[in-house]
Amino acid sequence: MNVQKERRLGGTNFGYLNACTLAESLDHLASCGVTEIELGLAAPHFDLHTATAADFAGLRKQLARLGMRCTSVNTAELNLISQSEAVSRLALAQCSALIRAAAELGAPIAVVVPGRQHPLRPTPEAIALERFARQIDALLGVAGAAGVSIALETVPFGFLQTAGALAAWIDQAAHPSLSMVVDCANVFMHEDPVAALRAAGPRMSICHVSDAWKSRWAHTSIGSGEIDFAAIAHTLDGMQFAGPTIYELMDADDPRPRMARDLGRLESIGWRCAFAQALPAGPAQPTGNDIQQKETNQ
Repeated sequence: MNVQKERRLGGTNFGYLNACTLAESLDHLASCGVTEIELGLAAPHFDLHTATAADFAGLRKQLARLGMRCTSVNTAELNLISQSEAVSRLALAQCSALIRAAAELGAPIAVVVPGRQHPLRPTPEAIALERFARQIDALLGVAGAAGVSIALETVPFGFLQTAGALAAWIDQAAHPSLSMVVDCANVFMHEDPVAALRAAGPRMSICHVSDAWKSRWAHTSIGSGEIDFAAIAHTLDGMQFAGPTIYELMDADDPRPRMARDLGRLESIGWRCAFAQALPAGPAQPTGNDIQQKETNQ
């Protein structure tokens, strides 16, 4: 019998930032079956610059109690390519703190946003690339000392925003501790998520999913937008992707009434929060529109 490796499905607290506390968000995600978490270490949930050893110990204790594994950490991004030296230093300090937090929490990967271009006054590409290379070189030094890897995330901010551009930069950097995150909702306005996944190929360590529209950037509920999750699932299977897929529900509304339902919709096409070694190959997978119509009991 042919078997299909189950796709690992995890969650994040990012969408809960202003809905409840970090502890409450983790309790809720665990109640929905989430066992892998990408921690969003951002205020008001967690302040990277004031966190104490006791804060990290308490977070580790809660994760252990819930049976959760921290796969990666992320934070509210600052602009690494800013031409303001004060902003540039602050961004470097924030990312450095994120990397050290990953080590404290036993997470192997720190997710870093490459940079942000202002649409009216973008930094010239050559200058932006030079500044970025310098910042990443410094961060790789921090990561090496901490025993953590860096994954660069695709973002629609005008700088290395396509998966192909980011993959090419990573290839040129040729550093063993660099990988990438393809955020399917982030790329959707600029490229087909399937094409982005294929461009990333073996460089990808994490996949982010949520729904969005071609004309509107979003991280909303599965089935509310236009993304074809069945096509994403099929592509990940074809790539034999073994990393986690992190569901990011971040749309300014409280995620708690929708989280279990949304995770159930993803599980209906082969992702698993509590995953096993192998799963028998199922029937043809539904399209994104089919998912929207499907009700679950979760």
